[in-house]
Amino acid sequence: MKKHFTLIELVVVIAILAVLATLPVPALSAARGRSVETACIDNLKALGVAFTQYAADNKGFMPRINDQLGDKKTWKARLIIGKYIPSPGKGKPGAFLCPGAVAIPASEIIENGQHGYAMWKINEYNDSWNFSNGVNCYGKNNVIWYPTKNNDKDNGERFSPAEFTFVFDSYHPLYKRTVYNVRRDAFGSAGAEQIDLLHGKRANSLMGDGHVKSMTADELRAIGWTDKSFHNN
Repeated sequence: MKKHFTLIELVVVIAILAVLATLPVPALSAARGRSVETACIDNLKALGVAFTQYAADNKGFMPRINDQLGDKKTWKARLIIGKYIPSPGKGKPGAFLCPGAVAIPASEIIENGQHGYAMWKINEYNDSWNFSNGVNCYGKNNVIWYPTKNNDKDNGERFSPAEFTFVFDSYHPLYKRTVYNVRRDAFGSAGAEQIDLLHGKRANSLMGDGHVKSMTADELRAIGWTDKSFHNN
């Protein structure tokens, strides 16, 4: 005999189905988050290899953040031009952007664009980092800066390359997208460039020795980054 459900039974069945439908979502979300973080780490590792090769060919120096003394190319463009990392192709971010970051319109993605991961800018666009003997940075007129953990440029406890946060996830609060450089005092010419804590309140950072580290705001504060330096999703 065919069974007919009562209204109450139908309501119960619908409620159960609704609950079951929601169960996989957290697991799927967590898996998606892990996948994004893994892809981000792989990107930064690839950049780390490219930077190491660039430095080997340039007396230990990394590319300038944005070469205001020459052709005004960004560090990203310099790695591509020198064939230290493959060009991602027109309208593609390649290894220069975390897949979990705010999406950038393809029409705005160019090889010399100002999007993607951010390099630490201690003072100016002509900054060129060198990790051959500790951590130091050359600006225009050969001025040398030595970043320290207490946020003082010229004295205090200095970084070793393995402790130095070189390139990381980024966000620009004014433009609502990523940015290619950020200062530890969160000062920017068009708003405060920030480190993006987009991986479960953590940011991935390429360290000076080439390894990648996932860092919390507290870990970054401990080495001089200010509260204004962070963007929390």
